[in-house]
Amino acid sequence: MKILIVDDSSSVRTSVKHLLEENGHTVCTANDGMDGIGQYIGHPDTEVIITDYDMPRMNGIEFLKKIRTMNTDIPVLLLTSLSEIDITIEALKNGANHYVLKNSDLHKTLMVAIKEVMEKHSLKKKLKAKDLELLEADKYVGLYTLAAGMSHEINNPLSFIKSSIALLKKGMSRAEEAIKYFDDLDDSEYVKVGDFREYIEKLQLVNLFSRAESQFNRIDSGIERIQKITRSIHGFSCVDMSEIGDLNINNSLDEVIELLTCHLDKDIRFIKKFNNVPVMKNIHRIKINQCLLQIIKNAVESVKGNGVIKIVSSYDKDDERITIQVTDNGAGMSEMVLKQAFNPFFTTKEVGSGVGLGLTITKKIAEELGCSIKIESKEGFRTTVELKCPVDFAVVLVTKSVDKRPSLSID
Repeated sequence: MKILIVDDSSSVRTSVKHLLEENGHTVCTANDGMDGIGQYIGHPDTEVIITDYDMPRMNGIEFLKKIRTMNTDIPVLLLTSLSEIDITIEALKNGANHYVLKNSDLHKTLMVAIKEVMEKHSLKKKLKAKDLELLEADKYVGLYTLAAGMSHEINNPLSFIKSSIALLKKGMSRAEEAIKYFDDLDDSEYVKVGDFREYIEKLQLVNLFSRAESQFNRIDSGIERIQKITRSIHGFSCVDMSEIGDLNINNSLDEVIELLTCHLDKDIRFIKKFNNVPVMKNIHRIKINQCLLQIIKNAVESVKGNGVIKIVSSYDKDDERITIQVTDNGAGMSEMVLKQAFNPFFTTKEVGSGVGLGLTITKKIAEELGCSIKIESKEGFRTTVELKCPVDFAVVLVTKSVDKRPSLSID
């Protein structure tokens, strides 16, 4: 196992390094937090970090915070003394996994602590792997529902396109018969207009021709409907779009609504109040679309009978953030349900309708993107989900990243 030791005391670094190497570990060292950042960047395969608190240039808490911006999972142990209990608590709040007291039993307790954090880390990885399986299951439930709805929605216009074509073919066949009426007559034979008109009426040709325009219109309407659905799928799935790029959030909201209306089995009225908002820059478009889909899908599922869903987009120039609010007039949530809404595997749906990860995934994706999400609900009346996003996501990425030049001062 590869371990990084960060301590300004050369004697501590040396003794701990020897101890760990004797136990088969590979060790690299740093003499303060700033140097530790540089060492970690240079050795990204580091598996455990051991850090002191009181160090020049960057103390242990500052170092821990910087590490957590780069890696939220790597186990970090804090070396401390009894007199630094407040610091220890602060370190644990900021993501430290364990602490080891600097006393005569340092070597013994350090090895035990490393074993404990690695066992917990291994268990966490196993749970994450299992969570991924469940995430896939939840995703496929949603995809199946959408696919079934889209199949039904596309089949509807296809069916009346087919019936219209059948009627037009019938008309063309009758017209061909009318033309052939003259083929059976000699050139010298006189054709009575009345006889020919009677023959036309028998074929119902006039009636068929009068209906032709409406049948062509039905075909046009069906094709336009299918094109609209495929455009929504195309835009939403970002088939030909790069992973990171610009996005008009109002267009995305329209596409999500179009997709969801494909499989509605109840009468829902969408009220759209889309204000002029800036184009989002440097955004992971697929991920933000996933968030929008899940939020609006939840609203659709919560309303009963004749429901109303209001979707509002707005922009606040002061904090340079775009806000999306989705409000439904469904049953709302109790305080107990609201507190658990983002918890993994919590669901109020029937068995087989999902595994309760929709909002958990949405919150995780939103936070990864630098967005915030919150829910306000009044039981028996309504629920509002609010998503706030930055305009330029590159700014968020920069603030989350760490300058890789260890010689620079850190404010």
